[in-house]
Amino acid sequence: MYNLTPQVHVPDDMLRPLSEALGLGRFTAHVEAAELLLPRLVLHERVVDITLPANAVRVDGAAITLAVTPRRDPLLCVDVEIADDADGADAIAETLYATWQNRAATRVDGVPLTEWLDARLRAYGIPDGSAGRPPLEFGRNVHQSVFPGAALARGLLAEHVPGDAVGQDVVTIVLRGTLDSHTGATLGIRRPETLNNTGQTMVAHGRGVSVIVGYAPPVENAFGLAAAGILTAVAAVHRIRRQAFEALELDRAAAVETTDDARALVGQLSRRLNDLQLDLSFSVEAYADTILIPELLVESFHASLRDVSSLADALANTSRIVERVNAVLATRSRPTHPAPAAPPVTAPRPVMRRNDTVP
Repeated sequence: MYNLTPQVHVPDDMLRPLSEALGLGRFTAHVEAAELLLPRLVLHERVVDITLPANAVRVDGAAITLAVTPRRDPLLCVDVEIADDADGADAIAETLYATWQNRAATRVDGVPLTEWLDARLRAYGIPDGSAGRPPLEFGRNVHQSVFPGAALARGLLAEHVPGDAVGQDVVTIVLRGTLDSHTGATLGIRRPETLNNTGQTMVAHGRGVSVIVGYAPPVENAFGLAAAGILTAVAAVHRIRRQAFEALELDRAAAVETTDDARALVGQLSRRLNDLQLDLSFSVEAYADTILIPELLVESFHASLRDVSSLADALANTSRIVERVNAVLATRSRPTHPAPAAPPVTAPRPVMRRNDTVP
């Protein structure tokens, strides 16, 4: 799963629930009930001609899903299947590394994946750069889920033991082959207790890779949806911080000489602040807890991913940054000219009457 940029303003009547692309089983009702707060489906297509970056394994086709969040941030899911005879954990790790570090080299029908997506959006009637939207690009954030099958799954379950120990193959996959799995180091690989049942199920993950063994496809897809929420929230945090800094730079560089200049600047800052606050609510806070899919398995996976991603701290710090923009706006909104002085108060003159006596 990848976050993409920039935002894609797809009309509401062209969006569909993700349950149309993902087999969610008993989780379908939760997803459809929370449809307006979750990413919604733009396109879901099966492609045959796909080439992954160099050093990745060869795959025969892929399912490509594009969704957008309520704030129209695009989210891309590329689902590929690796042959059982691939070289185990090492081949998976190399593929994860290649599709992480060199993801822009992925090609569909002979063209870069993002160009293919732009063409498909045009085919769906969604305008592209010629109408003002820049071409799609890969963002900074990635989450890769691995669902081992056959011999690898059996091997992972066999070496899976209670406690903090993590098997060598798990280290290789979760860390994308970047650390010698024989060192015994795990670098904070998480294994949620609720999701690990010795000999039957196993879940291990870091910030960017999760390994899930022994669960039915609807549960796997629900885990993927939880990971998508965290991915979207982290990407939104990065964007909100950048836009908050841009708002402060706008205020710093503004040349305000007249009342009209001040009003125009306050208007710009107000619009930006509103966008930042909406992004915090519907792109970060909406995914910071598990209320959208209130099921124990999904809650456990979501909570563990949220913790390893430090999302709570990121949300708190980003909220304070947005408050700085609010403080700047409040300062700009105050009157810059002193109020007119009140007329002087004078004592009334005495009135002389006919029977008054003057000493």
